Amino acid sequence: MSTIRRGEGGFSLLEVLAAIVILSIVSLAMTSFFVHAMTYSKGNENKTIEVNLARNALFFLGKQDFDRFLVYLTTSGNGPISTRGCEKLVDGVSYSCPGSPSLASLFEETPLLWDALKPVVNGKEYEVEVAYNESVLDGKEAGVKKYLLPVKVSVAESGSSRKSGRNSAEVEGYITDEQIRE
Repeated sequence: MSTIRRGEGGFSLLEVLAAIVILSIVSLAMTSFFVHAMTYSKGNENKTIEVNLARNALFFLGKQDFDRFLVYLTTSGNGPISTRGCEKLVDGVSYSCPGSPSLASLFEETPLLWDALKPVVNGKEYEVEVAYNESVLDGKEAGVKKYLLPVKVSVAESGSSRKSGRNSAEVEGYITDEQIRE
């Protein structure tokens, strides 16, 4: 005959269920944490891509004809340089920008400008916008102003709103005149 001693019968069903419930609650909390961390990481990856695209566009513009961009950006009535509202025609030889013929001619006069302002990375299309940033030159001496064109380059995924800081990036910089580019 076997004898059962008191206190050595193992776990009861109620104790096992309580342990499973506690473990489930802790697991759900940890899963939520990892999902949030993964979302945050993906957002940072997109932000890094956008900042790099803005820096690339600024670098590209810095290698182009200074006077062409100076005239376009400082002329009253011209908006920022962007592909928004424009259309690429005939294999990139001609462009249509309703309401802004000067922007269309800027695309035609500057090879690869369209591609620099509408890049595709990892299958996602981005829109780059270059705007004149006049306030940066306030207080600078006149000699400096004629060689520097301050711009703000904004990048956002195509179709997304530029209003959210999480979905766009901005980089400020200068397009410099060829005379001081050495």
